[in-house]
Amino acid sequence: MKKSKQPVFKYDLFGDIHKVVFYVARYTINNNLFVGLKIARTGEIFADVTTNFECSHEDYYANIKNCDENEGMAKFLLENDLGFFVGNPSDPYPMFFFDPLMLHYVDPDGFKEISKK
Repeated sequence: MKKSKQPVFKYDLFGDIHKVVFYVARYTINNNLFVGLKIARTGEIFADVTTNFECSHEDYYANIKNCDENEGMAKFLLENDLGFFVGNPSDPYPMFFFDPLMLHYVDPDGFKEISKK
């Protein structure tokens, strides 16, 4: 099966610009939403966007990591219209609603997989 083409985004990490693509999946332990970034050119894992806190989330809601090596993630998600914050964006792990249409746009194949019930 042919893999769908994904849009490439520029992520600024401490002044270094990285070209990345999103990938979406589910955590196997509890089926929570997982969102990550990979280096566009190599497919190497760049960052886990979401965290797998042991709480139940409705589909498309997840806590994001917005500190340490993910500094600036909140700004990046908002600038690229991936969704909106449900909690305080200055929190290190704020709750974020990922727009399902945008998840489909950034990773059509991954979105198809997470949408299976």
